[in-house]
Amino acid sequence: SPSGLFSIGQFPNTHSYIIDMDTVSLLQDKECIFIWCNADKFVERFNLKGLYSGMFISEVSEANYCGLPGTPQDIVTESNDYFAKELGSVSEKSLDEMYQHIKYTYGMLAEGNAVAEYNHNRLYLN
Repeated sequence: SPSGLFSIGQFPNTHSYIIDMDTVSLLQDKECIFIWCNADKFVERFNLKGLYSGMFISEVSEANYCGLPGTPQDIVTESNDYFAKELGSVSEKSLDEMYQHIKYTYGMLAEGNAVAEYNHNRLYLN
């Protein structure tokens, strides 16, 4: 959410979020990757640095909500898997190199995958 990254009950010592305003001090002065729905609002609010996303479709229900009704699961899965594979393949590179790589390679998928196109248009680097 714009307030941070939900923990979904996976981290017992947190409340609703694993990353939120309480963790900002740990993230300042670091280059980070923030990929979740509306991470841009969080990053910009706290003036954090890194590679980040705006609204990022990763589920069929989100595709419907974001104006892509009738999107089948296989299109969402293809987008998710391709994005994760490509970002992971350059995870040891600088953020600028990661950004350039993902914009190029994920951009190729975006030419035929509406979910990837939506997400591709919402990737940022500062």
